[in-house]
Amino acid sequence: MRRLLLLVSICLLWMSDIHAGDITGRILNENGEPFEGAVVRIQRIKVGAVADPDGKYIIENVAAGSYTLEASSLGYKTVTKEVVVKASGTTRVNFTLEADATVLNEVVITEKSKAQELSENPIQISSINVVALQNETADIVAVLDRTAGVRVRQSGGLGSETNIQLNGLSGNAVRIYYDGIPLELLGGGIQLNNLPVNTIERIDVYKGVMPVDVGTDALAGGINVVSRQVNYDFLDASYQVGSFNTHVGALNAAKKLGDHVVFSFTGFYNYSDNSYKIRARQIANFKEDTVTVNRFHSAHQSSMVQGGVGIIDVKWADKFSYTISYNQRYDEIQHGVRLGSKAVGEADLERDVLLQTLQYRKSFFKKKLGLSYSGAYALANEAIDDSTTNVYSWFGEVIRQNSQGMEVLALPSLRMGEIETYVHRLNVVYEFNENQHIKASSFLSDQEIVGEDPIAPKVGGVDPNTLPSFLTRSITGLSYESKWFDQRLESMLFGKYYYYEQSTTDFRPSGATEVFEFSQKDNETGYGAALKFTVKDDFFFRSSYERAIRIPTKEEVFGNFLTIEPNFFLRPELSSNINLGGYYKHSFSNYRYVSLAFNAFLRDQTDLIRLEPGRNENDPARFINEDQVDARGIELSLEGAPIKDIEIQANLTLQEAVRDGVRNLTNTNGIGNPIPNIPFTFFNVSARYQFNNPISKQDIVTVFGYYTYVDEFDLIFQTTRNLQNIIPTQRQLDVGLTYKLANTGLNFSLQVDNVLDAEVFDNFRVPRPGRFFSFKIRYLFQKL
Repeated sequence: MRRLLLLVSICLLWMSDIHAGDITGRILNENGEPFEGAVVRIQRIKVGAVADPDGKYIIENVAAGSYTLEASSLGYKTVTKEVVVKASGTTRVNFTLEADATVLNEVVITEKSKAQELSENPIQISSINVVALQNETADIVAVLDRTAGVRVRQSGGLGSETNIQLNGLSGNAVRIYYDGIPLELLGGGIQLNNLPVNTIERIDVYKGVMPVDVGTDALAGGINVVSRQVNYDFLDASYQVGSFNTHVGALNAAKKLGDHVVFSFTGFYNYSDNSYKIRARQIANFKEDTVTVNRFHSAHQSSMVQGGVGIIDVKWADKFSYTISYNQRYDEIQHGVRLGSKAVGEADLERDVLLQTLQYRKSFFKKKLGLSYSGAYALANEAIDDSTTNVYSWFGEVIRQNSQGMEVLALPSLRMGEIETYVHRLNVVYEFNENQHIKASSFLSDQEIVGEDPIAPKVGGVDPNTLPSFLTRSITGLSYESKWFDQRLESMLFGKYYYYEQSTTDFRPSGATEVFEFSQKDNETGYGAALKFTVKDDFFFRSSYERAIRIPTKEEVFGNFLTIEPNFFLRPELSSNINLGGYYKHSFSNYRYVSLAFNAFLRDQTDLIRLEPGRNENDPARFINEDQVDARGIELSLEGAPIKDIEIQANLTLQEAVRDGVRNLTNTNGIGNPIPNIPFTFFNVSARYQFNNPISKQDIVTVFGYYTYVDEFDLIFQTTRNLQNIIPTQRQLDVGLTYKLANTGLNFSLQVDNVLDAEVFDNFRVPRPGRFFSFKIRYLFQKL
């Protein structure tokens, strides 16, 4: 939004008073990186601007004359420059800020500054700026996992399935967005677990209420990954190698032509054998043994190339952009949802996606009315091979033949599927004055799934996979936002209308094979309110309530044709959510500070959608509705810089979600028990120390460490404690350092994850990697 306002300001200045000009430029830190949030002021008239994520600022409609500009930020030396503003002209002034006594943490999860807070909705947002973190080897999953209230869970190593837990919710109840579009609608080629940090700018974590112009049908929480987009000449290239034959490469580039056109290119490549050691159960000669082996059929490979053109600051658009990308991934399947005694040795999944996106923004009537549109078209092709007759041991050896000819599914499969998706989103904002505005949003998505399987059983000569399935969802929202009492009290009222429709035709065996046809339509209404009260700078409280609805996704309804079977009768989730939070920060000096943030939540959920594993360890899982669930919790986050050059962060989450009731009163098993496969106590601690190399004074060294603790939790519903059904307590320590060569654009990083080689697990007790070494080299070039 700040970038949009910047472009609008430039456009309007072109038509402004001929006796006034503007001042614009960029602010960089001493490392040559954009300095988001730095402040530029005109000393005499006390007006200024805040730098956007590209480090750009603009002060508009400044009367012609001479002025003194100053640029500043906490912990950095203030810089002043003299400037002469000409009538009807643009004066460019760039700044470079150098650290004064300390350099703040490169990964800072904070509330907005006061000026930014007043321009945002009164809802809780943790914004993770990852631009500086791009020197490290951490991926998006690791960055998110260090955020208060967020727990990211994976079913293995690089490229494995992820599950986000946020505010007592998990799975698709926490919507993941990529530039404001739900990630699951982009074809499946781009995922949190394969998108390199170097291709994005920041991650916005919404807790409680999502604004109508960002959220869709999330249940009180969502994560928006914002891609890195620049409007100047730019090159960022990195390559990383690690344990288990892991390779990660990323390239992000932009070229500006003239004042209005920018061409961009983004690409990445990931590969890993994921051959880390695990303990697995194996049955031989009718005896069960526990063996320690290397995963042998668990490789992941993914890549993307994307090109785009952007047009900015023209009469017909503040911003117009078009991108086209091709991405693909290949995954070897080692096991089903759970790690059982059966090793999978040949089944695999391939997917390629052609994706096109379109964005348009324009303001009218002196910025009173704002219009924005986002659209996407994705065509995904998917191939599944589960047809071998070989049966493998956990040592990767063929031990016998299986006449049925499959490893994961109930029947052999060589399915080739196609998923076609259309996404449209239109947002309109009208500002009555600086304290009141309304927003309207309309979101629509359509998906069609069709395929073929040459070895699937036929019914009447028809392959069931050729019969299409459809899923449509529409969300319309309206909100009124206002500020009162000298903008200290902010309020938001909103309502949402949800509609969805699904249909499928399939065949099922039930004695004799019969046709199974199913269609379902439904609509719901959601609503809510939010308040925020600012006591003073860096001290405020906020609260919110929402009746939220979430529509089942394609995978939840139709399955993934491999490890998850369909559930056509799945119902939407409903949840009444209450959130209460606050934030306080105190600065003792120009580098010593401490801040505390808290958030408490209550959830009354109906028809919670969760993944339930099959009865036996190798049976496919499926998504089911949990009738009544109560969830509650509290999150605490503490940050501080106790001494020069050191910053510490810590966060703690305490929560619980329990089965509160069932529709079928004849079966009340599990009422009062925790919902399985959800951790309830976890915390993170991180420390960072940055200093200049004593030999080469301009080179910068950063040393960091991260510690994570997750208490034990149940794998399934159980009334009697059984260690086989408990995911044990987990502790993980990661350490690393980065080295930045001054005036070269080169950065080096070395990191060791899980230094103590602890045994760690995740979804359904699937082991995660042990000790992992990685090294990364990065080159960054920017031209103003």
